Amino acid sequence: MPPSKPALLRRAVASFEVRAIPGSESAFNPFYSPDGRSIGFFVGAQVCVLELTGSSRRWLAQALGCAAGNWGGDGEIVFSSIRVKNGPFDLYRMRADGSRLRRITSGKGFERYPRWSPDGKRIAYVSDRTKPGAATAYEVYVLGTALRRITQDRFVDDQLSWSPNGAKLAFVSNRGGKFGIWVMNANGSGKRLLTVDGAVPAWSPDGRKL
Repeated sequence: MPPSKPALLRRAVASFEVRAIPGSESAFNPFYSPDGRSIGFFVGAQVCVLELTGSSRRWLAQALGCAAGNWGGDGEIVFSSIRVKNGPFDLYRMRADGSRLRRITSGKGFERYPRWSPDGKRIAYVSDRTKPGAATAYEVYVLGTALRRITQDRFVDDQLSWSPNGAKLAFVSNRGGKFGIWVMNANGSGKRLLTVDGAVPAWSPDGRKL
């Protein structure tokens, strides 16, 4: 029976049975915890966490205009948000209980789609900081001990996904003339097109499939 309100759904890869996740009503942009036991998401202007065993959801932080979040292996959550009215989209990180919230990027652009590297030492994300507001110039950055821009083209690069060993990044781009899924080394070299018309790439746990 479908949920009475919009809610998150999930199913096993080998099954067509779809089930609503209790407590996820009105949620969007979900992201799993590293152990798969909890799920983070956004409701209105809040970041929330819900244990999949059936506990009630917990409200962690305010996130105006929230774009996306990701849960790292060290137990910290990174998300893109406007935390100041009419301010820029910056990246913020916090512990999974909502403590130690702090801003980790500061610029005039739209910082979005953050993704922790498998070792928890780097965050890849997309930004238009070199040309704020230019819808045709979103580039990929990696934040570790220093900030590095790893794509520098007049294209839209988006929807990042680290390979399980942290050596590569899959991403969506229109650099081939139309949007498709590309793969590159984590330093930005070796870009190659895998397929056209794809979106939201995700690696298999062994890194052999995408």
